[in-house]
Amino acid sequence: MLRTRAADRLGPPRHTEFHWFLAARGASLLGNAMAPVAVAFAILQFDPQPSALGAILAARSLPLVVFLLVGGVVADRLPRIPVLLAANLGAGATQLVAACLLISDNYHHSALLMLEFINGTLTAFATPAARGALPQMIEPAARQQANSLMATVKNVSTIGGPALAGLLVAGIGGGWTIAVDAACSLAAASCLCRVRQRGGGDSTGTSVLGDLRVGWTHFRRRTWLWATVVAFSALNGIYVGLWTVAGPVVARRSLGVAAWGQVLGLNAAGLLVASILMYRWRLTYLLRWAVLCIAMLGPLPLLALGVRPTFTILAVAAVAGGVGFGIFGTAWETVLQEQIPGSVLSRVASFDDAGSYLMIPIGQIMAGVVVADRQSATYIAAGGVLYLVCGALLLTFPSVRNLARQHPTADSASIRLPAFQRHSDVSKSG
Repeated sequence: MLRTRAADRLGPPRHTEFHWFLAARGASLLGNAMAPVAVAFAILQFDPQPSALGAILAARSLPLVVFLLVGGVVADRLPRIPVLLAANLGAGATQLVAACLLISDNYHHSALLMLEFINGTLTAFATPAARGALPQMIEPAARQQANSLMATVKNVSTIGGPALAGLLVAGIGGGWTIAVDAACSLAAASCLCRVRQRGGGDSTGTSVLGDLRVGWTHFRRRTWLWATVVAFSALNGIYVGLWTVAGPVVARRSLGVAAWGQVLGLNAAGLLVASILMYRWRLTYLLRWAVLCIAMLGPLPLLALGVRPTFTILAVAAVAGGVGFGIFGTAWETVLQEQIPGSVLSRVASFDDAGSYLMIPIGQIMAGVVVADRQSATYIAAGGVLYLVCGALLLTFPSVRNLARQHPTADSASIRLPAFQRHSDVSKSG
């Protein structure tokens, strides 16, 4: 383990704007945690065919692949906070329209496809902006702590979200639950109004294509980066497809809506445990241990869903899987912020997201077909085994195993704020 002197002196972030940013992300993520449960069971109520659910979920995932690269350029050219503000306002509006359609029993498959497509497009612009905005508020030496706090807020939001959504869907229906998601997006926009409108990175290209070429150059020259993204394209296609499409269908047959919401909440509890651990851990080879955790723990929920989908086994597997996902998530954000210049961080993050999301729509569509087969349990379990193999293969890359932490230094591209107190009493919490 490695703990730098600077990290020892720094305590938790205390800057007011950072708190508002955390609150905004928490509200947005709470709604996002409720939305998959609400949408899934609302669609199944009107159309029990798994293929219809897979198509609507894929409609939201597809623009994440198509527009993420453009979103990265926008986030490096324009102030990132206004980009986030506009995306949250748009997400709230689209979810309100979807809620009204479902509440009034005016289910239109094509209309919901379009609304989810728009919602996914907004996410494609918001995601790289959010990933580039956080380092601008945080001193380099404390980024792992900040990422851990962000993960904690995210996971606290998502722990209650699925369970609450399951109870609301069972009690008042999916439409009203989607309306709550819309309210969360609007609350996030309100919080973002209290954060200073900082500029994006210092874009060096003369055009969108020029900016993309610069980002691509930074992306392709790092083997550990593109290898991890390629691996996660497969991992996400396997996991998201089976867990979000096959999971609700299997749960509807055996566990029930409320129990499935509780399983998702326990999965988020595992994420919270991981974020607490990552607040303290200072691992020299952070990426190596993160990949090992995701390879060993990540497939457990799929294996449990395919082999023996009882509540107890699924709950334990969901917690373990959440720990693996949480450790990797915090570690990955920290590694990117340490290794990638701040001026191109949003663009590199957009290549990361676009590649990582590439197989999700395909996985969701295929899962909708697979889950209708009588041998669906076998396919789900096989997906868990394939997930383990893909994660293990990533560790065969020396640059992934041997990437060492950098001693945090001042980042000239970051806007340094008094985000951390430097009084002597803070060292007690370090």
